[in-house]
Amino acid sequence: MEERPNRKLSKQEQARYEGYQQLCRSMEKQGYQRVDLTVDVVRANVLAVVIMLPFLAVAAVLFFAKNPQGSIYFSMTEMLLFLVAAFVLVVLHEVIHGVTWALMAPRGFGAIAFGVIWQMLTPYCTCKDGLKRWQYLLGGLMPTLILGFGLAGLSILTGSLGLFLLAELMILGGGGDFLIALKLLRYHPHKADVVYYDHPLECGLVAFELAGSKTAAG
Repeated sequence: MEERPNRKLSKQEQARYEGYQQLCRSMEKQGYQRVDLTVDVVRANVLAVVIMLPFLAVAAVLFFAKNPQGSIYFSMTEMLLFLVAAFVLVVLHEVIHGVTWALMAPRGFGAIAFGVIWQMLTPYCTCKDGLKRWQYLLGGLMPTLILGFGLAGLSILTGSLGLFLLAELMILGGGGDFLIALKLLRYHPHKADVVYYDHPLECGLVAFELAGSKTAAG
């Protein structure tokens, strides 16, 4: 069984962690083995820039090619509005995770929980139900597809610099999700009977596959 997370847990987090431990024991009794597909939060934040840099660059080239800018100036009010909008979009990012997974989870919204890792000021959403591979990927990438690439496309069409900067921020913020998706795509179970669970506390997920199958995990 994995070690307890090295941070103070809220009552809700503690309950989810204990439920996760029970799940692990139950799956092991059924002949499944756990494959850890989590990533370190600090590492994820660093690699997010590297992973998303090509997308950031493409969006910037397309935006400025269609919407040449003269001198760029933001008033204090505009900067405050930008910060408020960024905060709202960060929260909405997690909500989109939850809504997408809830539409596919057996227990619906009853399987979704939200929280914040206060030590790193990192909000998160977790799904307590088992999902299929494509379901987890879709829920993991949906916020960046909508708030990142979607807003980037809208900003290019409208010529809104503020909207473009928000889109770039959301694309960058999706780096951790893309890192998890890449790790999941590099995981190749040799049997189809695999269940994917979002980790209740860490960044990423765990896969349960029948013991004895040979697995390749990147």
